[in-house]
Amino acid sequence: MKVTAIAVMSLDGKLTRWNEDDIRKWSSEDDWKHFVSQRNRADAVIMGRKTYDQIKVGIDLEIRPCRFVVTKNPKSFSKETVSGKLEFIQQNPSEFLELCHRKGYESILLVGGSSLFTDFAKHNAIDELLITIEPRIFGEGSPLLSGEVDMKLHLENSEKLNESGTILLRYSVIK
Repeated sequence: MKVTAIAVMSLDGKLTRWNEDDIRKWSSEDDWKHFVSQRNRADAVIMGRKTYDQIKVGIDLEIRPCRFVVTKNPKSFSKETVSGKLEFIQQNPSEFLELCHRKGYESILLVGGSSLFTDFAKHNAIDELLITIEPRIFGEGSPLLSGEVDMKLHLENSEKLNESGTILLRYSVIK
């Protein structure tokens, strides 16, 4: 099983522009196309509750993959749960990956914010990072990771996505 963390960030390493959570307001269409391509290949997507709140209006449950939302109170989302398509969980990364293993999932896409990325990184549960760098600088915003994290990476490839200078970086995690 492979866990790929995917994120778009500014040149100064911010996932969000200031306190604004909607990345679609500043990220490129090229990044969105890349994200959709990766999402459509994954067996499962895991996201945090804040990310879910941003995208829930546009979720098409007829399109695979299964989406898992990490929340402190999964029961409060029982009316939104659609088994095998949209599920709310409270498990830590190790428990979640065991669940995915039991379901036979091979590729997991990790999307969301700093808290979720940090939790998976601290559990050594990320195999690959796909980072899109947009040619923007915000100064303030959420970082990719927070706290004490030490991941050794190997750059597999880089690709310029557009004439503005949006860059896609693919790193493998050295474990």
